[in-house]
Amino acid sequence: AKFLIKENSVSKIIDNHIINFKTYLNIFLNHTGSDAKPLISSLPDGVVPFIFPIIVEDSEGFCARLKGKNINFCQPFWSYLHKYVDWAQYSEARKLKKNVVALPVDVKIDKEIIIKVIQN
Repeated sequence: AKFLIKENSVSKIIDNHIINFKTYLNIFLNHTGSDAKPLISSLPDGVVPFIFPIIVEDSEGFCARLKGKNINFCQPFWSYLHKYVDWAQYSEARKLKKNVVALPVDVKIDKEIIIKVIQN
């Protein structure tokens, strides 16, 4: 993080996060061949996103397929089920844990990489 701040202004980092989030969103909403869907359909004014969350059938499998294509930044968002939580009571949370993938929106991501992710 310190490296990014030294190399980029904070406003540039913020702008890149917003631009990349909106690029993901526009491409996902206009691309019908992907099983992945955006978790949210818009970015509220004033919000600076940390990730672009998507819903997939199997987050770990989705990320493994991307890694097989040399795209190594995919992360299942909530892959760990804490042993002290009775997950039978929280079916929606279990579903999100299994199906949400966090995609980065940082300055290293560009439209070409985003398209590769969506074509997974």
